[in-house]
This record gives sequence, structure tokens and C-alpha cells, in this order.
Amino acid sequence: MRTPPPLSRGSRAGLGARGVHLLARAVARSLCRLDVRGRQHVPTRGACLLIFNHVSNFDLPLIFAALPRTDVVALVAADRRDHPLSRFVDAAGGLWLRRGGRDRATLERAVGALARGCMVGLAPEGGRSPTGALRRAHTGLAFLVERSGAPILPVAVTGAEQLHRSWRALWRPQVRITFGAPLSFDASPSGLSGKAFRRRETDRCMVAVAGLLPERYRGFYGEDAAGALARDRAS
Repeated sequence: MRTPPPLSRGSRAGLGARGVHLLARAVARSLCRLDVRGRQHVPTRGACLLIFNHVSNFDLPLIFAALPRTDVVALVAADRRDHPLSRFVDAAGGLWLRRGGRDRATLERAVGALARGCMVGLAPEGGRSPTGALRRAHTGLAFLVERSGAPILPVAVTGAEQLHRSWRALWRPQVRITFGAPLSFDASPSGLSGKAFRRRETDRCMVAVAGLLPERYRGFYGEDAAGALARDRAS
């Protein structure tokens, strides 16, 4: 597949946040039957960290289409810049995050976006799940929460993994986007190291995402993980 050239700066400015939102909705209508649930949980304004399970290259456009607000900045793996959908990320003002280590500069830019009252979206697993089931998340999420104090909005995506097959069969699968109630990090208890605290709270946020998903998607964050985390918080 030929990779389209990146949008020019002028094209990005001309498209704008509202244009990206309208484009995402058009893409969603053409690809699938989008079922959105829990939209009342999305804060209408102010900083918010949106986290989601990653099952498809179309997750971001579909989530953009489902959101009732347009001030969204996405963190996307930098090694995906040659993907055709990178034009969407650039047009939306997305941030390209290097894998395999802490890309502090990009994370600081995300903190800046939160400070301006934007919504920042990321897939804490660090990449698309090959099976559709949740993998254990990285703790970059915790860095953003600790630096910004922003609430976390859990989001579940189901059905989008069918999109690559549906094109060939000329059918539009149902894709569901489910927004959960916002949550925040607990206070750090005495005796728990910073690293252990960030690990625990990241896992707790991912259990919230898992709770919005059918069992087959929960993977690492299934019932056993949820129970162990609850026991850990109570101890």
C-alpha cells in the first residue's frame, strides 16, 4: 500500500479540530455501525486522560467520532508514522511517542496539553493487541496523572478488530465504544515505593477498562487480576 505524504502545516491548520471530528464521523459511518454508550461520563470541558484498549488501527478515529468534544490530543507510537492513518494523527495534532523507553519530551508535551485543559488519549498497552485481549499496561499513564492531576476516563473498544476482514466481505460490522465513569489515583500509602504505587494505580485504571469489556477481551486484567488488586488496596 502506498503511504500518502504527510499533510502540510497549512493543511493541518485548515482542517482544524472540528474538521478532524467531522472526518472521523464520516469514516466511522462508512466502515461500521457505531454504537456509543456511556457518553454522559465524558467531561464536557477541562483536562482529562482518556485510556482505551487497542484492538485496531482504526480505534482512534472511531473514538474521535464517538466523543462529544473536539479538543483531543492523541499519543501514538512513533513507529506508526509510515501508516496511511498517520495523516489523521497529524491533522488532529497528535503526538508521536517513541517506544522502548521513556520519551520524556513527548510526555511533557502531553502534560502541557492537559494543562491547557485538553483531553489526551493513549493506549497504555503500548501497541495493538494481536489477540484483542488486554495486555499488561506500561506505567507512562502514571507519569501523566502525577504531573497533571487529570482525571482518567476509561474507554472500551469492541468489534473494531473485524474491520480488516469486513472490507473484503463488503459488510459493516458493529463497533461499540463504551465510556466509563472517570476515576483518579488513590493517595500514595506510606511504605509503598513510587514505582510500586505507579504500577498498582496503572493496573487499577486498566481493570476499569476491562470492566467495560466482554470477558474475552479482558486478558491480563480478567477476574483474577481484579481480585488481586482489590485485595492489595485493602491491605
